[in-house]
Amino acid sequence: MPAEEAGGDDAPEPDDASGGPPPNPLDRPWVHPSELSSFVSTPTAPPRETRPREWSIGIGSAVAAVIATVLVLVAFGALGGRHRSPLPPPVVTHPDDPIDYSVAERVATVVAPSVVVVRAGGSTTKPVGSGIVVRSDRIVTTAHDLSGATNVDVVTRTGAVLPAKVVGADAETDVALLAVTGGDLQLAPLGSPNGLRVGQTVVAVTATRGGYYQVGIDVVSDNNILVDTGTGIDVAGLVETGLRVTPDMAGGALVDRNATVVGILTHPAAAGPDGLAIPVSIVRDVVDQLESSGKVAHGWIGVICTADDADRPQGGAQIQVVMDGSPAKKAGLAAGDVVVRAGGEAIGGRPDLVSVVRTLRPDDPLDLQYVRGGHTHNVTVTVGAGDLRLLGAWPAMG
Repeated sequence: MPAEEAGGDDAPEPDDASGGPPPNPLDRPWVHPSELSSFVSTPTAPPRETRPREWSIGIGSAVAAVIATVLVLVAFGALGGRHRSPLPPPVVTHPDDPIDYSVAERVATVVAPSVVVVRAGGSTTKPVGSGIVVRSDRIVTTAHDLSGATNVDVVTRTGAVLPAKVVGADAETDVALLAVTGGDLQLAPLGSPNGLRVGQTVVAVTATRGGYYQVGIDVVSDNNILVDTGTGIDVAGLVETGLRVTPDMAGGALVDRNATVVGILTHPAAAGPDGLAIPVSIVRDVVDQLESSGKVAHGWIGVICTADDADRPQGGAQIQVVMDGSPAKKAGLAAGDVVVRAGGEAIGGRPDLVSVVRTLRPDDPLDLQYVRGGHTHNVTVTVGAGDLRLLGAWPAMG
């Protein structure tokens, strides 16, 4: 007989009988807190990935950058074969070269009281240009402004009119010296006789209308310009700037950043370069000669060179004519010779040679190097004095 039917005490009740696996707690409307751990998983941290140390990454990147840089330099020829195109050097700017336009106002304020109006004419005077007070009773201006004048006076910044006497005028340099008295003038200091650098900042200060002053600022663009400024003789050794200089600005001051005079403004008589100035080295020489003797003499060797530079990579001044009896003739120079050095300076063309020759005084020695028939020769020429009548016929003669 089955146990259920036997009705013994040990027989399981129907509700106690095993009916399979326990039900899922999620299938019930409620869950006891003790049952949560049985079906909620505890997250575990992922295993740590092995990475190289940060310093090793930095070193590797630096090494790679160096290798890449070397490869680029080799590719562009900075390293490696000598026939590769070299990289240009870095540009180093001189601290005085950049144009600071505020300099113009500061310099003009200092220099303007030393710049006067120069008037010349007959019974009725008219402004012809400017002048610069270089001593308490001396004023320098351009010689071509005084051509044909019967009387000269100057007008100061305060409006005072002072009669002026022409101490002397030099046609070869376009420099004239005036003497005045009783003006209580403020002088402008003259700068160093050393040459102006191309790219150097310069300021122009001129006066042609009494108390009204014109000011400009730019840089030196070239040296050793040769041009006729109106004296009938080509003036050598002029400085060219980027300034716009009109005829009535001639005689004005060209000054540096320190407000010292480095030149006198001038203007070509015909079409030519603009912004020209007579360097202070020439001004000093002429003033000294006029003060000491009232006369001026410049070097001359008696050659006429072609206007164009010699047909050679380094240029040179090619002699076209050698005057009879001249210092050049006595030294053995001949037509066709190409002068490549004079006084230790390289000669690129006629303006360079004429400039060097005219900075000398009569009887000074001048070492020349010239090329003839493909061979280089050296000679020393004893410089003579230029004849104004001869220079009037050949304005560019050296």
